[in-house]
Amino acid sequence: MSLLSSLLKKPIRAIEHKIELAKHDAKVEVSVALAKILVIVAIVFTLLLALAIASVGLAILINTNTGHPFAGYLYVGGGYVVLAILLYVINKTGTVRTVVKAYSDRIVFGKSGK
Repeated sequence: MSLLSSLLKKPIRAIEHKIELAKHDAKVEVSVALAKILVIVAIVFTLLLALAIASVGLAILINTNTGHPFAGYLYVGGGYVVLAILLYVINKTGTVRTVVKAYSDRIVFGKSGK
């Protein structure tokens, strides 16, 4: 009986080893994807901060050139409203969603969207 049990233990150990390797590979893939996501979040935050500072600077520049204390802020805000409406209209076609999904798949998971 010990010969039979030892013969059965070898495949079971091999299967357990493969399961452990698969778990480890999954953990590594998740951690790499999470690291990429965190880097992207940091980049997006920095770009949004730079955009906010540039927007305020542009608004102040417009204010000084026009002589009106609030004209620059209205022009810059209006520009963002026009941009938002334009993106909303483009999004109705679904092309933006497809492009963003393909780009995010390529960045985060390293695969092409095709």
